[in-house]
Amino acid sequence: ASANNNGNNSTKNSSSNHSGKGKKKGKKTKKAQQGNTDRHNNPSQITTGTENGLDDLDDELDVLLLKMKRAMCRGIVRSIAILYQAGIISKPKYEFTTPRRIFEKRFRCIQQFKQPPSLTFDDFQKGTDFSSVPAKELIKASSECFKDCRKVLEQIMQSIEANNSKFSLITKEEALSLTKVCIANSLFLLKMSQYIESDELDCRKVSFHFEIHKQFCSININ
Repeated sequence: ASANNNGNNSTKNSSSNHSGKGKKKGKKTKKAQQGNTDRHNNPSQITTGTENGLDDLDDELDVLLLKMKRAMCRGIVRSIAILYQAGIISKPKYEFTTPRRIFEKRFRCIQQFKQPPSLTFDDFQKGTDFSSVPAKELIKASSECFKDCRKVLEQIMQSIEANNSKFSLITKEEALSLTKVCIANSLFLLKMSQYIESDELDCRKVSFHFEIHKQFCSININ
């Protein structure tokens, strides 16, 4: 009988110990779930020091970089179109190739992706044909592109400072260089506007510089 009592007591003790551990684990699980719920409902609780926070910042920075490059490219393409209209530069003439062939070879690597559908050369021509747009409107549109680009660059600078990481998609120095390109091209457009107003486009020379940034040119006219 004593043996049975001892066995029953040990069984009760072990069951009580297991139940106690279960309760503790349950409490921890509830706290963890509550913490996940709070972070989901309040994203501001995600700090830049966490892995998720850094991923969110990288995604945001990636989108900003796309916006910046789109605005910069649009501004430069329109600026070159202004020079074509003014007769300061002329489109190159090729002996052994054509603009269509150049376009197809340059973007051939993108053709392997079915979605989203890539643009054709005809689409490119339609999107870059500004022959029917007056010079004043084209200058205004170009200036707006560079203004938009500078605004996005300001957001990029803030994102870089918030990230505070050595492994960023863009450095602070490069962002500053791109801002200088926007300023230089805005000054070029201001000069072009003045030359067109005063009809002083004769004997003007234009040059394209890549010292500030290796990818995006700054345009100068004298």
